[in-house]
Amino acid sequence: MWRNVYWTLVAAVLAIMAHIGTLLFAPGYAFEQELDLLAKDIPTNKFFVLPQEAQLKIFPEYPAGAVFGMCRFDLSSGDVSLEANLPDTLWTLTVYTSAGKSIYTANDEQSGIDRFELKLMRAPSLLELFSSKADEDLITNSGWRVSSSDTRGFALFWVPSFDLAMRANLVETISKSSCAKISS
Repeated sequence: MWRNVYWTLVAAVLAIMAHIGTLLFAPGYAFEQELDLLAKDIPTNKFFVLPQEAQLKIFPEYPAGAVFGMCRFDLSSGDVSLEANLPDTLWTLTVYTSAGKSIYTANDEQSGIDRFELKLMRAPSLLELFSSKADEDLITNSGWRVSSSDTRGFALFWVPSFDLAMRANLVETISKSSCAKISS
């Protein structure tokens, strides 16, 4: 009798752990897989605008006139510069890790400008933090910087629009953005 209760409890605990694991990790993994499938022909560290069909598939809850621009970045071989060219309207920039965790967000109200450069860099490890000199921690220039503990991720621009007729102009403006590895 107690043996059956024991194995029933073990099975219940394993089922709960599997359920929690699925809830925590599956959405980020599925989103990354969908974006990887979409951008399989686009190299990393290159900016592109999502085609409308793909946008409606990935973001069905957003209006069809909205524009999404994306940069898949890889910091394993160095820092990446994201030069944003955004329309003079509402917009949002969010930087995600490869698991879909948001690590940086900015919008038109916070930034105050529609053209800027964002430097994406690998966050130092704990050992690197302790071994660095105090003067190495100073910011050397006045640009925007985002550090990521994950070497891969993506930056996503969103420009909302309910008018499909405006989409072409928004795409033209945001297409002037760029994403490239910073040469050493």
